[in-house]
Amino acid sequence: MNSVYATAFQLLKTNDPESIAKGFAMLRSEVESRPSDMKALFEYAGAFDFMGKEADALPHYEKILQRGYEKLPLDDQPRLFVQLGSTLRNLNQFSRSREILEQGLKYFPQYSALMAFLALTEYSLGNHAQSTQLLFEVLLENPTDSSITDYSRALRWYSKNI
Repeated sequence: MNSVYATAFQLLKTNDPESIAKGFAMLRSEVESRPSDMKALFEYAGAFDFMGKEADALPHYEKILQRGYEKLPLDDQPRLFVQLGSTLRNLNQFSRSREILEQGLKYFPQYSALMAFLALTEYSLGNHAQSTQLLFEVLLENPTDSSITDYSRALRWYSKNI
């Protein structure tokens, strides 16, 4: 990860309002200085998401999708679909969340986090059996996929608040 991004996220994790403001300012500066850099936009959206400001993250994620997810570094491409799908779910846009996560699964079928977040969306839609089936598929199909651990903070929170 770019040192600017790493530094900004360290500041966001402090819970200190001044540090958080500084972290957001660093990321905003990256976006403003390189408006066509999808990575900068993705990290900025992710910062809002990380801080529980999904409504602020949404337009940035949508902009990336509109411009072409392929313009992101390869490692970030499936993450866009996870994070956008999760953001939409948290904003109670369940049908759109399902659409985005299913689209991500078409492009990245081995990225287990997509299926885990789709399971959460299905749960939110009241499809509990489908949700459970998807979670078992995640566990059985690709149990060593690191994408699950990449989102362990969010998944642990959901596991306690479902």
